[in-house]
Amino acid sequence: MGVQTAKLCCHVEPLRQPRPTIAVAPIAGPRLGVQDVEVFEVRYVDADDSPRASPNRISNVRNRATGVHYACQRISKVDIPPGVTPHKIAKHLSVLVELEHPHLCKVVECFESESEYMLISEKAYAPPLLDFLAQKSQDGTAKVGDREAAEILRQVLTALVHCHKRGIVHGRLEPSCLLLAGPDGGGQKHGRPVQVKVSGIGLGCVLQPPLGSLDGATEVLRFACPEALWEPYSAEPPPAPAADGRAAPSGSVRGKSSKGSPSLHSASAFMGASVMGTALALEDGEGEVAGVLDRLDIWALGLLTVQLLIGFNPFASFTKREDLIHQIRSIGVKYDPLDWKNVRQDAIEVVQSMLKLSAPLRPTASELLRMPWLRLERGTAPWPLVHGLYRHAVINSKEGQFKKLIVRVVAEQLARDHTHLLDVSKVFTTLDKDRDGLLDFDEFREGLKHCPDLEAHLFDVVSLFEAIDRDGSRHLNLQEFAAATLPPIVSRNAANVWKAFRAFDLDQDGYITVEEVVQVTHMLEGSLLAAEQIQELSAVVQRELEGLGVARSRRDVAADEVGCWVQKHRPIDFEEFHFLATAREQKGLCGKIVMKTVYRFVNTHLEFDAYGVREENKDALLWPPKLDEVARTSRSVHHVRGGLMEEHKKHDKTKAKKKLPSPSGDQQK
Repeated sequence: MGVQTAKLCCHVEPLRQPRPTIAVAPIAGPRLGVQDVEVFEVRYVDADDSPRASPNRISNVRNRATGVHYACQRISKVDIPPGVTPHKIAKHLSVLVELEHPHLCKVVECFESESEYMLISEKAYAPPLLDFLAQKSQDGTAKVGDREAAEILRQVLTALVHCHKRGIVHGRLEPSCLLLAGPDGGGQKHGRPVQVKVSGIGLGCVLQPPLGSLDGATEVLRFACPEALWEPYSAEPPPAPAADGRAAPSGSVRGKSSKGSPSLHSASAFMGASVMGTALALEDGEGEVAGVLDRLDIWALGLLTVQLLIGFNPFASFTKREDLIHQIRSIGVKYDPLDWKNVRQDAIEVVQSMLKLSAPLRPTASELLRMPWLRLERGTAPWPLVHGLYRHAVINSKEGQFKKLIVRVVAEQLARDHTHLLDVSKVFTTLDKDRDGLLDFDEFREGLKHCPDLEAHLFDVVSLFEAIDRDGSRHLNLQEFAAATLPPIVSRNAANVWKAFRAFDLDQDGYITVEEVVQVTHMLEGSLLAAEQIQELSAVVQRELEGLGVARSRRDVAADEVGCWVQKHRPIDFEEFHFLATAREQKGLCGKIVMKTVYRFVNTHLEFDAYGVREENKDALLWPPKLDEVARTSRSVHHVRGGLMEEHKKHDKTKAKKKLPSPSGDQQK
């Protein structure tokens, strides 16, 4: 087949194997803070056809090196609340880029110019969730059933739990912030639930004022919480709420005269906490939201839940600004029994708790997930299954970075109903005690405690955790856990290895070079990492392959043609790739070397595929993504069976449909 093929056939020297150890990904470390605008201009190009119309719009940008599309949120420095210093903004953004969750539009990196900040984040799909639901409905509203509303609310709450624990609030949650993970809802065609993405996390209170402090349109104020609407519109402090969350009579604040100093619920106290919230929490070492600032998100999410359950915003009828503000801060939501007659009672109780006028009386996101309407049964997995997955993680952790890259690609290409992915979901939900959709180190270590025989093979549990945590977020998502625990029998299967080889062979010439491996590394690991992290990981993989004698590019191969028996740089054909993917330390290496040489000779000269996979596996690959693809975070693991828009008639028959209690608190018959 040519001189180059003959050289590959004659080569029988084994590629040097890396020393078996826990190969920790080099990206598990601190990330760069706010970078200069010149770096942004070198790294990204505007992918929108229309010119930028306003300083605060969200534009579509494309990474020049990888071609991946992102959303660019531009924040004008004029809109930053008073008292927020550049130091606090930098500290806030350093936490923001570390947030990663299946239901968050992840912020990748941040830039600064003289007039604005630019946040590069995961790009979700339009239209927003409520518009998507309205298009699918018959009456043109976003109204869905109790079960579907619970699924949407649960997804958003898990994201808020993750953020609130780390001192980050949204502050500007409204319908336009709830987007979708894919054009079909993120899984509709495959029977999976619609995957909701929360965008704009961390903007309110630090980079921009919360909704209630704006002089914006009335439509925006319909999602503002009561405590944010007091002082800018009235010199009097707000009346203290009663024990049930209703507004108390005006003229008294916790027993004090309304002419006294502002109460803790006044806008000045609230905005003071808002401006300093994240930075102060981090400086104190607490790492959580200060005060009751997180209840700002709970109120807005409660209004979104009302719109899902009855089809409209409860404040939609108020067109005058003054009337709307008075209704929100003094009266609250009115519940018409006719609108709520088909909603189950435990769903009504959740909504009522979220829409208390008093912020301290509203439950936290974690508390809401434990309420009957939203609570999912704790996942249970047999401990032998847990032990088996951890055993695979220990084995895989001792491989080199290139071998881990192959395992990641194999895991990405598995069908969603593959036995391994189903087992991983069971174990993941069992270990995830706080139900936030991620595993932190304590949750991961708790599972390892049930495998004492494996701990003897580990010199450091932290190193194992960091080896699995490929993006350095200090949390494991479902895909990281699935790839790390992939059984060797799956990752070394010839058909799976052939699909992985096709993914690495970007130009489809039958060979793989270092440049192609680096490009795949960018696509697999780097779409949601900062450029410096991608470069660091790519450099490690590149050094590893060049140390094995792999050609950097096809140009290096052509320049190195000095004879049949001597070839310093060579590309990787499938036989070599299969050898690298299946060779285990020094066990049986001689036999595998002979096998790859014989199989290569048979394929080259007899045109016979000894592996039996080339002709049978020509279907389209599940990975890599297509060109101009958008960056995408992990899939969600906590969900009910079926898609959001499916009909659930058998569930509707068994739903508890109770009427709203009367204002006096008595249950209506």
